[in-house]
Amino acid sequence: MDINDLNEIFLRTARRIVRRQYRYFNLDRARTSEAEARHVFAKILDERKLYYGIEIPTEAKHSISGSTIKRSALTDLVIYGEGRSNKFPIWVEFKRGQPGIDMIAKDFIKMIMEPSILGVCFFHILPEVESMVNRSNERAKKAVIRKYVEAYQRVEKGNCKSKWFVLFILDCSSKQYYLLQKNNVCNIDSFENSRWIAIK
Repeated sequence: MDINDLNEIFLRTARRIVRRQYRYFNLDRARTSEAEARHVFAKILDERKLYYGIEIPTEAKHSISGSTIKRSALTDLVIYGEGRSNKFPIWVEFKRGQPGIDMIAKDFIKMIMEPSILGVCFFHILPEVESMVNRSNERAKKAVIRKYVEAYQRVEKGNCKSKWFVLFILDCSSKQYYLLQKNNVCNIDSFENSRWIAIK
């Protein structure tokens, strides 16, 4: 699986969420939680006969909440590709709404430190809000991108292991997505060189 295959899976997931085309449960109009998005994503991986795991421990050890004890952290979803022996998996972290910058930075740290992976990704949901006016909708979009920028800037990159990076943000209100692709998570020069695209 390459970055283009993954982007197609992101887009299929986004389409099913905004059109409520998922047979096995009803997506909560106001919530569209991380878990719901992950279930839709996993269903598409099943359909493509790709191996994956949920809540997979990292190889690198991390300090949790300032503790001196280091242990493995968990990754929301790992794609292994067409075989369970794939040694270069792809990580996907799911986020929703306006999370704290520290929560995003924590995932960036895992992504940067982990060896032997091909790519790392965020799938971020801005949930549908019926009463949201266009102006506040635009503010929410800009605010979440700023959080990724600030979180990335906070992270020490001295031990970074090279791997590609994707940020996919789904705006359920406007039915648009923002896609940012970079060749190396160790050197993201800008988060602003992408645009919002309507889901068709």
